[in-house]
Amino acid sequence: MFKKATEGVNHKLLWPALILLVAITTVSVVIPEQFVNTLLQVQKTSIAYLGGTASAVSLLCVLTVLAIYFSPLGKVKLGGKDAKPMMNKWNWFAITLCTTIATGCVYWGIVQPILHVNEPPIMWGVEPNSPQAIVKTMSTIFLQWTAQPYGIYALPAIIFAFAYFNMKQPYGIVSTLVPVLGEQRCRKWFTPISSILLFVNVCAMCASLAQGMFNLSGAAKFLLNWETTTTLLIGIGCLFVLPAIVSSISGILSGIKMLSDLNMRLYIILVAFLICTTNVPYVLNLGIEGVGEFIHTYFQQSLATGVASGDAFFPDWINYNFAVWMSAICFAPIFLGSLCRGRTLREVIQVVFFGPVLFSIVWMTFLSGTALYQDIATGMSLTEAMYELGQNTLPYKLFATLPWPQVSTALYLVAIVISFVTYTDSSLTAMSTLACTHPGDEGDKVKENPITGALVKIVLGGVLILLTSIMVSVASVDGARILANLSGWVCMIIEIILIAGAFKLMKNPEKYNYVENGGPDEDDGNKPAKKKFDWKALLIPGYTK
Repeated sequence: MFKKATEGVNHKLLWPALILLVAITTVSVVIPEQFVNTLLQVQKTSIAYLGGTASAVSLLCVLTVLAIYFSPLGKVKLGGKDAKPMMNKWNWFAITLCTTIATGCVYWGIVQPILHVNEPPIMWGVEPNSPQAIVKTMSTIFLQWTAQPYGIYALPAIIFAFAYFNMKQPYGIVSTLVPVLGEQRCRKWFTPISSILLFVNVCAMCASLAQGMFNLSGAAKFLLNWETTTTLLIGIGCLFVLPAIVSSISGILSGIKMLSDLNMRLYIILVAFLICTTNVPYVLNLGIEGVGEFIHTYFQQSLATGVASGDAFFPDWINYNFAVWMSAICFAPIFLGSLCRGRTLREVIQVVFFGPVLFSIVWMTFLSGTALYQDIATGMSLTEAMYELGQNTLPYKLFATLPWPQVSTALYLVAIVISFVTYTDSSLTAMSTLACTHPGDEGDKVKENPITGALVKIVLGGVLILLTSIMVSVASVDGARILANLSGWVCMIIEIILIAGAFKLMKNPEKYNYVENGGPDEDDGNKPAKKKFDWKALLIPGYTK
């Protein structure tokens, strides 16, 4: 029975990752204080050395995506000339947005502006809560939630889609490295690298789940006066992950498609609600001014480290967040890339990059702009709630200052839950597919055993709940976020290789388009075999074979 249920699983890939996850969980339970202190120390050191590099790499990701869009590579159709799209553009965009947004944009769009305007960085040279601080805050929010994060996500999705559908490479992030490292090396190291990245991705998901737990515990505290306990956090974790497992098992074209469509409509309703209840001229003009400041200081902000002024803002916020975004590139973007059959790479960039960036600009304009306006209009009531009740109560305090607070809060809570469920669904789908992938599998022709896939999703979902619950109970939300930040440095290496690979593909897209022009092995039959160099003949006098 067990053998049939695990048929097709790449055990050499799955089990080492699970053992690593169990090991790190055990260490966090046995020596929690030392574990957290060690993580903090490693994080500080890594940000000091690599923080600026993370910002530079994120900028290069954006520039590379734009270069692909305007290059001949952008015209290539994924899967060949006769390939048909998997779904319409509305569902495709909805899945893309809801897979990448998770709970971050929904939560930080309210919390970050209040934090930054009250505690502006030294480099800005502005007073807290001043008009200049407000404009700078909006500009920084656009930096952290528009082009950069979606460039980080879009690049691996684009390269994987091309490698998977047109180069006939196996499912997984390792296939994106083929243009630089070569097919033979990637097949040789496919299993060990994929196993490490499976471990890395679960760590990244722990941070996102912990943030979601923290967010909903704020609702319980503000609305019901419940104290945040380990039991409450575990219950919230189950509320997020269990529906995601069910949705993932039901399949891409049913579960996540339906949830994403519903979530998109909720986002639109929330934006419409804000338009009807806030000071639209103030919020809209503030957004326009923030975009202007964002464009004007784009390159300077993108590469800022704060080292000259000794400012902790940039390493603690900008560099840190870019690394956290990178920690999630191994699976969610791969899932997105697997949905792109029948589309050109330009269409992929429109849906995976341009569309989400424009949506985030609108979303942050109204959500962050409303938070800033309401804070001023209500005598700094949001600032007071942040310092007295905690950051995680801010969203609910904001809606309490607007008309129909019960309705808006209910919509917001449902949007948070569905956002995380769709994000977790996509990652579980990608991880289970990878766990059933073997080196040498040919593109999308290999189909996953449904029973095996369901079992792997249940196991990985259970591990995610268990690990996050333990991490949050012994090391708070910060412990899980630090783990994701450290995972991001591993993924940054992959992003650097992807940037090099993208320019290699742009140089000669036809060479790598195996589905249209044939693979490299098809023309190698008449080539003479390479002679192996005999080192013994060179070093040992008189030596012969």
